[in-house]
Amino acid sequence: MRLVPLGTGSILMRGGRSASGYLLEAHGQRTLIDCGPGTLLRLQQAGVGPETIDHVVLSHFHPDHHADLLPLLFLRNNPSLTAASDLILHGPPGLQRILDAWDSVYGKWTLHPRDRVHELDPGPHAVGEWMVVAHRAAHTMPSYIYRISRRDGSGPVLVYSGDSGPCAELTNACHGADFCVLECSVPDDAPQDARDGHMTPKDVARIVTDAKPRCVALTHFYPAMFPLLSDRAGLERAILAEAAGSASVRTRFLILEDLQAIEIDCGMRAVDSPPFP
Repeated sequence: MRLVPLGTGSILMRGGRSASGYLLEAHGQRTLIDCGPGTLLRLQQAGVGPETIDHVVLSHFHPDHHADLLPLLFLRNNPSLTAASDLILHGPPGLQRILDAWDSVYGKWTLHPRDRVHELDPGPHAVGEWMVVAHRAAHTMPSYIYRISRRDGSGPVLVYSGDSGPCAELTNACHGADFCVLECSVPDDAPQDARDGHMTPKDVARIVTDAKPRCVALTHFYPAMFPLLSDRAGLERAILAEAAGSASVRTRFLILEDLQAIEIDCGMRAVDSPPFP
């Protein structure tokens, strides 16, 4: 399982971090998890043609998580692309309504077949080779957290928080997982309105204490987090110290960077790949 972060920042897109988007590759399948502005450019920088994407899985409908779906559809409808894969779209209820609105403006240029649009309820769903379990997030509604594994149950388990504040659904999704991509949007001392629907380092610590995932990869950073990111070892120590000082916590931490590929293997190790040029 190979994960390429395409966007680890916010809609402000500062500090070299684009808005949310992740490429998941395994078993000959390419899946985009969220598709915020900048995703198409990052795909090209990663050497991946957007026409080769098999699935797009959206966590929710804030523009910083889905805006590049529109140009992705426009690109794939370009007459010069004769060998594009059969793209299937997945997301919370309301996805088709968004596509219909785009169709009313752009017509055939963004048209996507209705039988390749899957609106997801909470629970398990087959997405190509993956089993994707949707959990309700503590964010705008509808928003999902995704727990992703192979359909045959083998291999590592990946959790993607999307945008979510701390909640029981997120803890349950992360329980015993191998690799959790968790948003950590703002510092602990951020104003309450900035923390609503998002997580801070202390919130991450509580997830780690209760769920004990093997590896946590932090992402979705607003600029207020940048000073903490400059001392990565200190941030990890602070989270572990907050995690009740639990001797049973053996979680490894990563701070995701745009285009820094991660190989997630069955030994439950996250291995940093060299960054793309």
